[in-house]
Amino acid sequence: MDYRDRIDSDKGSLERLIGRIPGYRGYKDRELSREADKLLRGEISGKFSQEKDRLLEVQRQLSRGGGLLLLGDIDLAVRRLETLADTVRTATYGYAGLFASINIREEELGALYDHDSALLDQLPVLEAAVGAVQSAVGDATAVREASDKLLEVISDLRRIWDARRDAIMAVS
Repeated sequence: MDYRDRIDSDKGSLERLIGRIPGYRGYKDRELSREADKLLRGEISGKFSQEKDRLLEVQRQLSRGGGLLLLGDIDLAVRRLETLADTVRTATYGYAGLFASINIREEELGALYDHDSALLDQLPVLEAAVGAVQSAVGDATAVREASDKLLEVISDLRRIWDARRDAIMAVS
């Protein structure tokens, strides 16, 4: 789903009329892009939190089933995923408003949104990695292997996110 289209379709007739004011339209378009990016990042962060919750259930299963030695990697994955979810949720929107000292162009905001969409596209990889850990419960070797793969996936997601931050820093 493209949140930019959803926000644009929610505009009322007054907003469309005000959009004709010279100089206002560019500002408003940037604000709408900012809001779309915020919604998208909220969805990504929510998905990360859902996967973290699935991992917490794996931890409960392992602790009940005598797999205490396997909890370390799962706990590390939970903490990294939680940190990433918080980072995505609270990240800068890329535009600070009408009187900002750093004025990011609409194309740059679009690039940030596209970057965040690419992160959303990677969520099935995370879901599969968490699913592999869940399926491995009961086999210590399989849990270790699946946990290692999960930590790699989370690291890859973090690298993708960090590239977004670097893109913002290059603009400012």
